[in-house]
Order: sequence, then C-alpha cells, then structure tokens
Amino acid sequence: MHKLKPVTKQYRDKSLQLNVPVIMLAIITASIHLVPFRSLFYIE
Repeated sequence: MHKLKPVTKQYRDKSLQLNVPVIMLAIITASIHLVPFRSLFYIE
C-alpha cells in the first residue's frame, strides 16, 4: 500500500500535465459557445 502511493501520485501528476492543454481547449470552446447564449439572454 505504501509503495503504491508515490506511483499513483506520479501518474496523477503526469496525467494532469497531459490534460492541461485539453482542459484549456475545453474551457476556450466552452466560453466561445457560452457567448452567443449570453447574448441571446441579454436580448430577452
């Protein structure tokens, strides 16, 4: 159990580093998609 902890932490850090660009892209696309919805709400 104690030996697995550092390995899982290392794996988690690596996966986070790999996911950072994906998360950023997802946030950018989400914000782009949210802008028209907000403008529609403001028009009403």
